[in-house]
Amino acid sequence: MLLSDAAVVAALLGELEYPAHESATARRIEELGRDERAEGLVAEVEGVVVGFATLLWMPMFHRDGGILRIMAFVVATPHRRRG
Repeated sequence: MLLSDAAVVAALLGELEYPAHESATARRIEELGRDERAEGLVAEVEGVVVGFATLLWMPMFHRDGGILRIMAFVVATPHRRRG
């Protein structure tokens, strides 16, 4: 996920009724990029962003390893249910 994705990511969040301004979304993308445990991914169709996911690796205390938590996941309405 790049800063240049902020506008489309904000619009996608709006589809789920999580209103987000482009500037706030850009700030969050920057914060995500500074955390080595976090990742933001976008899905593209023919060069157009149609979805995104944000992920966070969380180490476990009670055993070795960790879990990958999906923090946000959105697919644009016209691209849902396509497998």
